[in-house]
Amino acid sequence: PRAHAGLKPPKSWTEVRRHTRQVPLPSEGDVHLPKTRDKQARRFVREGGQVAVEAGYENMAWSHVERLHAASRDRKGLSSHQRRLTPLLQRLAAEPWTFAVTSTNAEGEVVASGGFVLLPCGTCVYAFGGQERSKDSGRASVAMLGEAMRAAQRMGATTFDFGGSQDSGVDKFYSEF
Repeated sequence: PRAHAGLKPPKSWTEVRRHTRQVPLPSEGDVHLPKTRDKQARRFVREGGQVAVEAGYENMAWSHVERLHAASRDRKGLSSHQRRLTPLLQRLAAEPWTFAVTSTNAEGEVVASGGFVLLPCGTCVYAFGGQERSKDSGRASVAMLGEAMRAAQRMGATTFDFGGSQDSGVDKFYSEF
């Protein structure tokens, strides 16, 4: 952002300043979550939750990303642009540089999901996602993000980018990684 501080947008554009959170991924060894987050992810799995990494739209993971992304935006009173979102996610899901992660609770319900994009620079971006509000959703989201970081590392990413959020609660959640 500092490199572009002097740039001014054209008169017809609207400027929106944002920031993101990033975590370096180790080149070797396992990705380690902060102690509290690791404990939450392990508890989610211990209580019967499952986390899965999937590629391709036909496997349903991206449809969960679409559904939960829209539900999260609706819950916050934000437009989900569903008419544009669906074809975008379908195109992304077909690319080899994307993957989706779902967290399923002990009852078999997908309660958190995320869609991730690997950039040529070695950064993996958490591009889309959401959760179903429940007693499991916080731990499910932590488990999903932890598995996404490990998948990104296996795919050669060196940085995990949370994609930013203008929601202060979500930004605080990201900062705790």
